[in-house]
Amino acid sequence: MESANTKAFVEQSHSEPVDKYKRPVHTRYITPEAGYAIEKLGHAIDYLADELVDKGTLLSPNDDRVQAIQILMALNREVYFECPNIQTVGERFHAFLGRFIRHALKKEIGLEVESAMKCPTQLHR
Repeated sequence: MESANTKAFVEQSHSEPVDKYKRPVHTRYITPEAGYAIEKLGHAIDYLADELVDKGTLLSPNDDRVQAIQILMALNREVYFECPNIQTVGERFHAFLGRFIRHALKKEIGLEVESAMKCPTQLHR
């Protein structure tokens, strides 16, 4: 369970402004095994962060506990980013439309789209 100290620590680390022009975040398919690993790593990070906050000591990057938290966070990200992306509806539609247009061009003018893109003069035959 998340304590008030940990919650404050997490809120401070996410206080940066969000760039509205950034690429949208993709949803990932998280397997049960990956979800279990992410959950356990999160609990370990939470435990160590609580311990640091409760002691109230000054933190330095050379502190073993801070390094342990950084290692656990890196492992957590690694597990998460190994999970495959789920395509958005827009991405699926874009891929379908691209296949449809390539098929239509190939059928209508008998020209491969990739070769037309490499040599535009072939379109004026």
